[in-house]
Amino acid sequence: MANWQEILVEKSELTNSKQREMHDLPSIAAGGVCVEIKRFSLTTNNITYAVFGEMLNYWNYFPPEQGFGIVPVRGLGEVVASRSETIGVGELIFGICLCLLMLR
Repeated sequence: MANWQEILVEKSELTNSKQREMHDLPSIAAGGVCVEIKRFSLTTNNITYAVFGEMLNYWNYFPPEQGFGIVPVRGLGEVVASRSETIGVGELIFGICLCLLMLR
């Protein structure tokens, strides 16, 4: 199986980050999908997501361990698991709420 990684940012010190290895795909809520990022970009918007993460609830998109957050990125990804009736495995998605990296 591939090696999944989450990139976590310390909320109180945004210059601190760490990677957390995951051996299984995360659980997916009804209607949700899990996406393997193919390409992504970091822009000044990502800084805004992090700085205003508490006030605008950006940190709630992907809640990891206490004190850390996952900054959403805009990117292109392939659906690797789906519990959606309209989005299937293998579809390509462009969007903002992509957070997992699959390292090969």
